[in-house]
Amino acid sequence: MTVQLLTLLLAIFSRAMCFIPQIYQSRTRSAERRSHRHRFLPACMMNTEPLMFPEPFEFLGRGPAAIVRPGIVLVAPKHEYSHFLMKSAIFVFAMGYDEEGIGVIRAVSLDNPTAFTMNEMSSLPGVLGSNIMFRGGDRGNDSAMMLHSCGALVGENSADEMIGSSGIYEGGLDAAIKLVDAEEADPEWFKFFFNYLEFTETELEQILTETDSEGDAWVSLSVPSSFVLYDHDKNEAWSKLRNKVRLIQE
Repeated sequence: MTVQLLTLLLAIFSRAMCFIPQIYQSRTRSAERRSHRHRFLPACMMNTEPLMFPEPFEFLGRGPAAIVRPGIVLVAPKHEYSHFLMKSAIFVFAMGYDEEGIGVIRAVSLDNPTAFTMNEMSSLPGVLGSNIMFRGGDRGNDSAMMLHSCGALVGENSADEMIGSSGIYEGGLDAAIKLVDAEEADPEWFKFFFNYLEFTETELEQILTETDSEGDAWVSLSVPSSFVLYDHDKNEAWSKLRNKVRLIQE
């Protein structure tokens, strides 16, 4: 195992990210896994109302009026041409202060899969090793993070609170491996990201104000946890959400 891959694996387990949250807060293998998506209802999704799918897709504003908070998804306009944001749908997982005390917003791209599984990238053991690694963004010091919908059952290192009202939680790899290997949770309810996106408040405000002549701009949405954790192909989440916004506003 190379030093880089070892560092990646250790980062997942330790989640050593110095970040203080604010109080308010297409691959064949992938297609094969999708065919088994509904084999069973994971134990973590049974008889636990707060962990069930949240409300359907909800439009939360466009451009400068878009609501930005942990747990929402921002959808890029057609005129966005920056490398990691072009045709992207990004999930906001944290708002707080970085190591230098600067207020930042952190998010991950939902539909930028790599060509590798977690086992290939970091020798992750068990069934979860077959999950695809997604490229979350261009920040994060080449570390990885895991999002899931199993709440407190994935305890240990996992955050106690869900991210906003999204039904999504972060961390807890040790417990997740055990749950999935024991078939008490479905691997489809866990998703891995390499790095993340980061914006200062000023940077995000600037992005949201950019509107083209047709009125197209960034859009904010509340989406089901299942959509966030789905193995989307490249730009697939962006395309689906753009169509969803059209239907909501008709």
